[in-house]
Amino acid sequence: YRPQDLAAGVRANARRFPGKTAVRMGEAALTYGALAERMNRVTHLAAAAGIGPGVNAAIMSGNRPEYFEIVAGVAATGGAVATVNPRQTPAELAAILEDCGARLVFADPAFEEAIRAAVPPGGCEVLTLGAPYEAALARASSADPASTPPEWATFAIPYTSGTTGRPKGVCLSHRSRVFGFGVFASVYGCFGEGDRFLVTTPLFHGGGFAYPMATLWLGGEVELMPAFSPEGLLRHMGEGAHT
Repeated sequence: YRPQDLAAGVRANARRFPGKTAVRMGEAALTYGALAERMNRVTHLAAAAGIGPGVNAAIMSGNRPEYFEIVAGVAATGGAVATVNPRQTPAELAAILEDCGARLVFADPAFEEAIRAAVPPGGCEVLTLGAPYEAALARASSADPASTPPEWATFAIPYTSGTTGRPKGVCLSHRSRVFGFGVFASVYGCFGEGDRFLVTTPLFHGGGFAYPMATLWLGGEVELMPAFSPEGLLRHMGEGAHT
């Protein structure tokens, strides 16, 4: 028996078909082999920053290919990632970072100013996606982690909308999501290696991340839309019908 952690499916697919496209956004594409390597680098980078069981990270970003490697890579340390709504104010973000105990925040450049305003002096480290993130990845090891987290461990902490008070962190376990992937595939009859999934919803949302991650766990291809628009959706569907 092998514990079912979030990263296991990606690594298995990287061994099966390393050259197959895993994630695509515009003209940029990432193969399963490259995704697994980058995911491993995130794991080692996060571990070096002190992330592990009971010590968490956070990400505040729009839809980007890096989102998958960051969530799965950090979770492989045994820590979890708070997936933050980019529309949070600095005060709301500060409360979330304190609540989840984030030691490292992965920051989309578009939201870096708000993130740095929310982080107190001497607080958690902020790593900006783009050149700083790529440089940090290049310095990290690409080796598979020596161990895997318990499948009951929390891998992500999306936050509720806070309608009845402060936003509350929802602790999602590796096991709940991985077994959910099998249910998705059974119920909908897709998510397999011959399928493509178009991401139209925010990845910070629990369901917005779960369905494309199911596709990657089961060997399909994910294409990201930066943001939803009816025109963009119809264009992508028309292009998909001819590929």
